[in-house]
Formats: sequence, structure tokens, C-alpha cells
Amino acid sequence: PLLASLTFFICLAPFVQAQQHAIDSIRQVIKQYETRKNFSADTGYISAFNELAFRYIYINPDTALTLSRKVQLLAGQSGYTKGEAEALKNMGLAHNVLGNYDSALLLYGNALQISTDNGLTSTAGKILHNMGNAYSSLGKYPEALEHYFKALKLREQLNEKLGIASSLIGIGAVYVYQGKWDLALQY
Repeated sequence: PLLASLTFFICLAPFVQAQQHAIDSIRQVIKQYETRKNFSADTGYISAFNELAFRYIYINPDTALTLSRKVQLLAGQSGYTKGEAEALKNMGLAHNVLGNYDSALLLYGNALQISTDNGLTSTAGKILHNMGNAYSSLGKYPEALEHYFKALKLREQLNEKLGIASSLIGIGAVYVYQGKWDLALQY
């Protein structure tokens, strides 16, 4: 067990270092916005804050939640619907990492509503995929497949290669969990 733990942390170290570098860079961008004369929270500032929150999700989900709440308020006040949807998505991801799948699904649902109401197809695809992940974690495989397939459809419409691959992997994984090997091999 000690060797396995040590190996895990050695392998994780480069990821954490890369994330920290990205976080430091994003913080610099945010600081540049805040030091501008007549500063206001515009879409660039809100997007940078969303990216910062996203970078914290897997290394410190509580920090990601705090940042995402701030972003949601700023985006809501400025009427930046994409920023608000992304903030809710990030909150959902953080709850997903924490194992709070029901909270994640509620936040994803709110983000999906904003995304579909405002034609944010790419964001909606990400959210649907994340909902598939949460349902899969809960063992609700029919719901997981439903959301993965919806995400796949949107991602195919937009020709998002990485998103398509991710959704196909999610679909295949669910079929593996269900023991449906022939279907899993198709995805």
C-alpha cells in the first residue's frame, strides 16, 4: 500500500505543478483586469474567473465552489449568460468531485437551462456529458446513457472531436459497467 500511494503521488505531481502554473497565469490576467482604470467585471474578466475556478476543481473543489459562486453573481449582474452557465457547470463539477452527485445534477440542470435558452450549444454539450458522469457514478445507467447520447449529438453537430471522443468513452464505459460487452466495443 505504501509503494502504491507513493507511486500515485509521484505521478500526480506533474499534473499539480502544471495546474499551479496555469492558476498563477490566470491570476495574473485577473489582476491586470482589476488594476485597469474604470475597472468593471466584463466578459473577459468573468471568463478568466471561470477558468480559474475550473482549474481548482480537481485540486481544491472547495476553492472552486467559492470562486464559482462569485463568478455566478458577477455574470448574473452583468447579464453574461454564458458566464453564468459556466459558473454553474463548474459548481456542478466541484460537487461531482466531492461525491455530492445530487447537488451536482441540480446545478447542471440549472446550467443546462441557461445554455439551451441562450443557444449555448457547446456549453450544453459539456453539461449533458457531466450529467452523464454523475448519473453513472450513481449507478443510474439508463439516465447516464440518455445524457451521454444527447451530449454526443450536440458535439457531433459542432464537430467537437475531443468532446465526441469523450462522450463515446462515457457510453462505452456505461456498457462495460452493465456487462454489455458487444455494445461497449461499438463505442
